[in-house]
Amino acid sequence: MIKGWEYEITFDAWADEDRNIIVDVEGPDRGWTRYYEDTKFNITTKRKTYSATFTMDKKNDANGSLEFNLGNQGSTAPVYISNIKLVHKSGEEVIEKFEIEGVPLINLIDELEEYEPF
Repeated sequence: MIKGWEYEITFDAWADEDRNIIVDVEGPDRGWTRYYEDTKFNITTKRKTYSATFTMDKKNDANGSLEFNLGNQGSTAPVYISNIKLVHKSGEEVIEKFEIEGVPLINLIDELEEYEPF
């Protein structure tokens, strides 16, 4: 997850009865900071594609998590989720697997952002 980039979440979902689920994107290594706040989706018995967009407004996080919360939503009906995608939409080129001496570049960028000369 790169600060300032726009992302789109899409997924197909349906359930055995109409019910709600919560979707979020968070940083488990950053105190569970939410990058995409908990958002309720009303799921029906018919398969449907759901989508949402958000802009990453926190510092870069190579370990962000997309989370689907099904509990404590007033139903225990089974939920079916497929075709899950979290796609970078802002147009910048994504360079994959770029490392310097075995360290992923994104980790080095984070360290530089936190670096304070003495």
